[in-house]
Amino acid sequence: MKICEKELWKIIDQSPRGILIADKNLKIRYINEQYSKITGYEAEDIIDKDVSFLQYGQEYFYMWNNIYKKERDRIEIFHKKENGENIYSLCTISNVKDEMDNVLFYLEAQEDITSIKNIEIELKEKNDQLKKALEEAENMQFQMINQDKMASIGYLAAGVAHEINNPLGFISSNFESLTKYIKTLKEIMDKEHELQLLIMGNQCEKAMEKAKNIEEIKKDKNLDFIYEDLNILMEESNEGVERIREIVKSLRVFSHEAADNKFENYDLNDGIKETLVIAKNEIKYYAKVNLNLQDIPLIEAVSGHINQVILNIIVNAVYAIKEKEMKSIGNIDISTYSDGNFVCCEIKDDGIGMKEETLSKIFEAFFTTKPAGKGTGLGLSISYDIIKNKHKGDIEVESVYGEGTKFIIKLPITQ
Repeated sequence: MKICEKELWKIIDQSPRGILIADKNLKIRYINEQYSKITGYEAEDIIDKDVSFLQYGQEYFYMWNNIYKKERDRIEIFHKKENGENIYSLCTISNVKDEMDNVLFYLEAQEDITSIKNIEIELKEKNDQLKKALEEAENMQFQMINQDKMASIGYLAAGVAHEINNPLGFISSNFESLTKYIKTLKEIMDKEHELQLLIMGNQCEKAMEKAKNIEEIKKDKNLDFIYEDLNILMEESNEGVERIREIVKSLRVFSHEAADNKFENYDLNDGIKETLVIAKNEIKYYAKVNLNLQDIPLIEAVSGHINQVILNIIVNAVYAIKEKEMKSIGNIDISTYSDGNFVCCEIKDDGIGMKEETLSKIFEAFFTTKPAGKGTGLGLSISYDIIKNKHKGDIEVESVYGEGTKFIIKLPITQ
């Protein structure tokens, strides 16, 4: 079966790839409709013009200037349409020769790969964001662990790492799948390019075999599923990046200090929420947190110091709940309210509580009821100094052994 010239031109004109034909002097003689759709150039604007008229960058011009040295060359090109739309295409230039090996004309085929390139760009951006988020998380953790006043952060470091590793795990898995999918799509594109060349060369039998092979690959690789799964994987990866960003943001807010420990406007409610993000992994297996945060004014405070106090008390509450060995999960109730010129925070747990002799020493430096290696005995001592001395506030504790403990913090609105 032979294809007549008229049918061949019809195939070229309706090709899914953009086709440009230039003569041996590099004058453009023909473009099909798909070429116009991909590039934005109309036939009447470029026919009879030199290929150098096309604005695709230096690499494209270099390929044309050197095509006489080789049978075929291929590059990825980027350009903007007149409407501002970014287009990426896979551009292949090959020469067509007669029986005497003389060049008759040159054939350029362009495949629109914008969707694939956009996926690659988005993957790189997400990967860069992930790396940046992890670097920031590591920097913040290092900073906090090395600050004497944040002694308890070392205790929580494993939990913070766990909270980061959870989304990181499925993001990493998604990247593997996305990489595999892109490899499959590129494989199919290469096969379709080979098919186009066979059609252009009037090699019908081979073209039919190649087309059949492409359909088998698409079926074997489940192409419809790949297109559907791409969106799902990108959405999941976005959610994972957002979760890591939230943790990093909380680490940043938690560790933030004004220059020279100067006072600044501070939202106690936000401080509590950010601290709970940091302590989430420590809390979630042992206690339910019940928040009752009222509308309170901003106060003048050193935010990092107050956050540290809240963290110390929450960590102690979780430990007390563990020690009680309850059959059900415990409770930590956190409330805020205004009281005249003060804002107050109460943190109450239903843990093991404290005996009188323990309660009387609770704010003493190096006093701890925890076993060796579990606590420094400095957390509540530092907290007392921060509230009473640094912020001119008050911190009290009430406890009944076997029932639980409540801390009451009062902070002046202005210093």
